[in-house]
Amino acid sequence: MFAFCALLIVAAICALPDLSYAFQQKDLDKLLATGECKWCDLRKADLSGSKLQGAQLAGAVLSNANLTGADLTGADLTGAVLSGADLTGADLTGAYMRSAYFYGANLSGANLSKTTLDKANLKDAELSGVILSGASLSGTIWRNGSKCLEGSAGECMGDPARRGGTDKGFAF
Repeated sequence: MFAFCALLIVAAICALPDLSYAFQQKDLDKLLATGECKWCDLRKADLSGSKLQGAQLAGAVLSNANLTGADLTGADLTGAVLSGADLTGADLTGAYMRSAYFYGANLSGANLSKTTLDKANLKDAELSGVILSGASLSGTIWRNGSKCLEGSAGECMGDPARRGGTDKGFAF
């Protein structure tokens, strides 16, 4: 019976069309040609140093993508999945990233000033040297799993009751 089940699983996997764990070339071509690629599959794409100002990437999957030094100023990354992505030194000034998923992403030295990160997930993200001046962080899941209070801007303010009643919230 076990051998029969294993055979069925292998047959099902072989029958699936284009089961891949990397970006779709047509999606990458579309992004580079038009600056728009909502809901695209850009997993593991190399976009290092790309000029993507104002790009429309809402809902795009950019897991494990290389975005080091990319210019994404004013980009729309609403609900985008950037888990494990490398955004070292990327410029995301003024980007809209509400509900984006950055689990385990590297944002070292990235400029996130004036961004909207409300309800984004930054759990286990690397944030050393990141610039957050003027960034909206209401409801964001911070790198340690704590949730930022509504109105958090420029820094993640946590629940004062969890830190002995101080106004500063979490010390990140």
